Amino acid sequence: MAAKQVLEDSVCCTIGTGADTSVWDDVWIPEEVARPARRAQLEVDKDLKVHHLIDPDSKEWKPELLEEFIHTDDIQRNLEIKISKSGRKDGYCWKHSKSGHYTVRTGYDIAVKQRRKNHFAPMTEPSITPLKQKQVTTANPQGDAQIFPWLMWYVWKARNEKCFNAKDISPLDTIQLARHEAETWRIAQIGDKLYETSDEEQTEHQSRARDTLVAEKRFRCLVDVSWSDKDDWMGMGFVLTEGEVVILQGQKCAPRTQAPINAEASGLILAMQETRDRGFDGVNFGSDC
Repeated sequence: MAAKQVLEDSVCCTIGTGADTSVWDDVWIPEEVARPARRAQLEVDKDLKVHHLIDPDSKEWKPELLEEFIHTDDIQRNLEIKISKSGRKDGYCWKHSKSGHYTVRTGYDIAVKQRRKNHFAPMTEPSITPLKQKQVTTANPQGDAQIFPWLMWYVWKARNEKCFNAKDISPLDTIQLARHEAETWRIAQIGDKLYETSDEEQTEHQSRARDTLVAEKRFRCLVDVSWSDKDDWMGMGFVLTEGEVVILQGQKCAPRTQAPINAEASGLILAMQETRDRGFDGVNFGSDC
């Protein structure tokens, strides 16, 4: 139940074509907790989709329809949402990561914060990390001594299956699983040592190739944006240099986008359009995203 609440509070629909998103049922209005749009009138079409509010030719919002159906306080938030120009399907955005994609780490952090806020004591399982470390430092363990940490782990898991799922796991299966995991882990440690040097050489080669490609570019353009979920507007700016000489600068204020990653993309698009319109080729673009 806790995980469900975290998802409900942290996910927002992203608008591509708008064909799959309900205006009144789906959480597509970006706020601290995303929500459906509020109505401008009591009687509305319950099947209204977001794409009905979008001009199919220009791929822009229809202001007259927004004013007719959407509450005045939500119209500005509508205009902040960027509509796909390429026909991308609607999706979902995880608001706790810069990329908009869900990660286990951010999901866990939010769940822990919510549990602490509700004063629930965290439920944890025993850790076998100290046992693994002891296993590594033991000189040439023999026989079943090698599988002891994994055996304890799978005994614990079998106990949980019995208590919570009424599922019986035989002792033989538990031992076989522990032996398999122990052998897999032992081989992985050998593989890490074998490939450590090779990975370092590959990384160095890729770094040199990347540096060479950047050096071939004559111009360098650095892009940055100012974005806050507490503001209705955001700022974008770029600086174009040739060597150490600044030859072009630009900045623009625009309605705040749905997520920081969208703001970075808007800043890059602005810089690319301005440099292209002025005839600059061979530009290396950089951002802190």
